[in-house]
Amino acid sequence: MFCERIEFAKGRGVPLIDDLIGLPYPYNAGESYDDVKKQLIGKLTGLKPGITQLTTHPSYVSEELIAVTPHYRKREMEYALLIDPDIKRLLETEGIRLASWKMVRDGFYKN
Repeated sequence: MFCERIEFAKGRGVPLIDDLIGLPYPYNAGESYDDVKKQLIGKLTGLKPGITQLTTHPSYVSEELIAVTPHYRKREMEYALLIDPDIKRLLETEGIRLASWKMVRDGFYKN
């Protein structure tokens, strides 16, 4: 059924992502920011051309977040990664352009 939906979307000219990457959701005891940063760098280095969706769950740590997930430390790490200057430089070095879903819809990647 999934393949049928993909073919239907392609037939109508709906842009689709080419790849999907993300970091493991759970926080593992002893996992450091540097550990998670190395994981992300590994995933971003050498991406294939096309549209890749990076799935993250960034957040500030708050009482509410602590109440809803035991993985709140990982959420905070992911937030920090998205504003980390080293990650920004890596995106530039790798030629990775950030895009919104509107940009994908409008076909920015065809240029």
